[in-house]
Amino acid sequence: MKKLFIFLVIIILFSGCKERMAEYEYQSLLRQNNALRYEIKEQRTLLDELKILPVDTVYLITLEVKQVTYTVDINEHLKNRMNTIKFTIPVSKEFYALVSIGNKLSSEMKIGSAIIDGDFSRLNIKVIDKQIRSADNEP
Repeated sequence: MKKLFIFLVIIILFSGCKERMAEYEYQSLLRQNNALRYEIKEQRTLLDELKILPVDTVYLITLEVKQVTYTVDINEHLKNRMNTIKFTIPVSKEFYALVSIGNKLSSEMKIGSAIIDGDFSRLNIKVIDKQIRSADNEP
């Protein structure tokens, strides 16, 4: 009878230890889970702050740079027309959304030329096209 009593006490003690070990493991896993959730939240916040664009999307605008001269000389107008430059550049998603086709980004008077040469002209920079491409289809 004594042996049976000791055996029952040992079983009760060990079963209590298993429950405590399971509770300890559960608490440990819960702490790890909370730490990982916090890290995920921090990473998402960081991504939102940086506003990282998808790698596969490229936003392009085409600009036209030309000089406009205030003169009656037809040769000057022809020269300005022939020297017009068009080029495409990649821009951020925010800037792409901000500009539209036809927007003048700059139309400043060339003060130095006006003072020194008496040449009254402006340098116009205008958006003439917008495109969204996948990075795989870049020319």
